[in-house]
Amino acid sequence: MRERFKKKQIYTNVGTIIISINPYCNLGLYTPEVIHDYQYRGVKEMPPHVFNTAHDSYKGITDFGTPQSIIISGESGAGKTEATKQCLTYLAAIAGSVDNVETKILQANPILEAFGNAKTVRNDNSSRFGKYMEVYFDSNQKICGATTTNYLLEKIRVVATNQGERNFHVFYQMVKAADQATRTRTQLCNSCSDYTYLAGSGCIDVPTLDDNYDWTALNDGMRILNFKSSDQEAVFDTVAAILNLGKNNKHIFYGSTIHSYSLTNNFNTFRPVEMLVFIG
Repeated sequence: MRERFKKKQIYTNVGTIIISINPYCNLGLYTPEVIHDYQYRGVKEMPPHVFNTAHDSYKGITDFGTPQSIIISGESGAGKTEATKQCLTYLAAIAGSVDNVETKILQANPILEAFGNAKTVRNDNSSRFGKYMEVYFDSNQKICGATTTNYLLEKIRVVATNQGERNFHVFYQMVKAADQATRTRTQLCNSCSDYTYLAGSGCIDVPTLDDNYDWTALNDGMRILNFKSSDQEAVFDTVAAILNLGKNNKHIFYGSTIHSYSLTNNFNTFRPVEMLVFIG
């Protein structure tokens, strides 16, 4: 496997199991041309690839009518999130869908990653939750729907982020890229440094992440998935309320250390929170 990796061959077959090693760079392995080669391979034996796994699963459904399962596991930074996305991309490309539903399935990824992924010391886009996804096919072997169930979200990260890591992506995306109307409504600050929950870990910017681009992708995903404008506002109001609570919190935990901050005696500073979340 070491020798294969040196040749930029990151996939290795071990029976029906495929092992991948994250190269932490783009090797051009997932282009439309590569999808075409694996889709129309005929009897030709193709090199190990995550597309092979997705292809065999689809053939198991279409040729034999047998439900298929793909289990993707590995340590943090192994590439599980990317493997999942590429499996879905391949299935969407070769199967098509009813009413363009495969686009909606793929557009769910920016939303899940914004609210469930964060930078860790080992991985800039680490999923901090488990995910079980079911993809449904109709009698014509086209994708007709999907459901996603999330497990074990690392909620403690919101208030306790280790040094050198980041909170969930959505907080940074919103502070950096929200439009003026959203900023005015939520009384959002212009800098992540103004928020204890974001600045206290010592990491705000990540070279491999574009928070402005990802904020646009998040909003596009919500629009394509038919989120109501009122629902979007409610979600982002909650995000802003959490940030404002952190801004005025007295004790913030980072790892095993408690950092103390002085609270102002002017309770008007809590108005942004009261406006966004009712406090009884």
